[in-house]
Amino acid sequence: MPRNSPALPEDRCKIKKVLKKSDVDDSSRLLLAKVDVQAHILPHVMGDGRRLDEGEEVEVAVWDMDTGSEHVLVLKKWKTGSFVLKKEWMSEFVRRRGLEKNDEIGLRWDDVNSRLEFTVLNKN
Repeated sequence: MPRNSPALPEDRCKIKKVLKKSDVDDSSRLLLAKVDVQAHILPHVMGDGRRLDEGEEVEVAVWDMDTGSEHVLVLKKWKTGSFVLKKEWMSEFVRRRGLEKNDEIGLRWDDVNSRLEFTVLNKN
């Protein structure tokens, strides 16, 4: 597979995001749209949805389809209703993968392994 080809085909990605400056800077988190998380992640984390509503953080395994490696991030719901993935986002994804503003990523839930799948769809 060519280096720039995503391991997860774009049409299988339920969540697509063009990275903003705040996703790759010292904010140390990936901001996800509320509607995307509610539709494509929360139904799979079952009881953890209530914990998120109560302000708790939930660990989520994330499989990097491009590199074949698993990482653990923390999902948190902000008071605004938006969701963020944080903890090791900067070191395990931004720095390790060389992510930059305007790169496009894709995510989807893997029911079999109960984890998110991540891929880089387009590099800036």
